[in-house]
Amino acid sequence: MTPFATIAPCYEIVHFAFDATVPLPRQVEAMKALGDWLAAQSGFQSRQSYHDPQHARWTDLVAWISRADAVAAMDRSQRDPALAGVMSLIVPESVHAGHFERII
Repeated sequence: MTPFATIAPCYEIVHFAFDATVPLPRQVEAMKALGDWLAAQSGFQSRQSYHDPQHARWTDLVAWISRADAVAAMDRSQRDPALAGVMSLIVPESVHAGHFERII
């Protein structure tokens, strides 16, 4: 078995922006709600969120037990009615996400 066939920790990095009409305090509330949802997902390990006030953008760094857990949670996030309110505040075309595993 090669090292690539084993379950490896995965980092999900997501860059996005809220709609310009959403004030920062509401954005922070939405980020907290998203964090609560993420923490309840299978394979979740940790989350750090960063805000760039100059460009009005956010970056989330989420650690998962495996890439499969990360991808499954991202798929669920798009369909879960509990997140519909949060997702409606985010500009869809601003979202850039990736799932990264350590190779070396």
